[in-house]
Amino acid sequence: MNRSILTSIVLTTVTALWLMSGAIGKQDDWVKPDKNTIGQKPPTLFRVQAEDLVAKSVIKELHLQGQIQAIREIDLKVEIEGRVLALTSYRGQRVDKGSSLLQLSINGKSASLLRARAELDLRQAEYRANKTLKKQGLISQTTFLKSQAELAMAKASVKEMEVALNNTQMNAPFAGIINALNVEVGAYLNAGETFGNLVDDSAALITADVPQQYRDKLNLDMPVVASLLDGKQIKGRISYLSNEADPQTRTYRLEAKLTNDNTLKIFGQSAAITVPFEQVLAHRISPSLLELDTEGDLQVKALNKENKVTVYPVKIVKSQLKTLWISGMPESVRLITIGHGFVSPGQIVKPVFNQKG
Repeated sequence: MNRSILTSIVLTTVTALWLMSGAIGKQDDWVKPDKNTIGQKPPTLFRVQAEDLVAKSVIKELHLQGQIQAIREIDLKVEIEGRVLALTSYRGQRVDKGSSLLQLSINGKSASLLRARAELDLRQAEYRANKTLKKQGLISQTTFLKSQAELAMAKASVKEMEVALNNTQMNAPFAGIINALNVEVGAYLNAGETFGNLVDDSAALITADVPQQYRDKLNLDMPVVASLLDGKQIKGRISYLSNEADPQTRTYRLEAKLTNDNTLKIFGQSAAITVPFEQVLAHRISPSLLELDTEGDLQVKALNKENKVTVYPVKIVKSQLKTLWISGMPESVRLITIGHGFVSPGQIVKPVFNQKG
């Protein structure tokens, strides 16, 4: 036999035997697998960081935008017509109740009062005489009643003149600050015309408009806190709640009264108003853990006992610096703190706990 042909046959036989030995070895390995990995490789679970949380009691708060107002404020008006004779107060002045504010000219009012009083004296004398004559039967009942009516008219005329004379002097109806005084000496004012504005600074009101969904949650005497632009906080209690909504805004008027212990000197300033109204159980979390569902509502992701991802719709109860208090989860919950954006509801994951866990 040719030598080269013999060499080829030997090499082919050796190669076949080597391949068969490798296949048999692999088959032996497959026949004796670990009983937990028969035919497949165990799946690798996605790792997430989790934290066990327990709900705490939190006071739910209503946040409103409002302002600080004086407890009362009125426009000052003259009751009779006349020329301004003197200004007896000035804008910005604090006045007591009954203090003089403005003096109108008397003109002929004093003389008219003297005439009215003289007429009254005459009618009183006539009435007394007619009363005596009536008892003696010397005058008729009609004549007596006429003198009685004339006496009453004379008294009314005197009273009218006295009031007119008194009204030339305008006095403060209550103690407060003259916020405006918009007339000058010599100006002529008609009856009912405004000449100034008076603000009662003895107390202040916190005022705001309440959305209709919160009106039934509020009651009189509830505490209110107003935060001013300078950082100062003032407290009060609800003294008035409207029962009828504003037709334009559909909101309800809220007023809270507080004593102005010299902490408020400027009225009309804006204030951020907080009204605590309900105590609830809530969890404190980072705002970054919140997600939006397909409807745009807030949700968070947590794990059940089998480490399966569960979604809870939640609501914000209270917001603080860098943290939120939310409701909607069980009292005790295992919340996903890192990796929640990469897992889906129903997915089984491997939790890793941070140092707080």
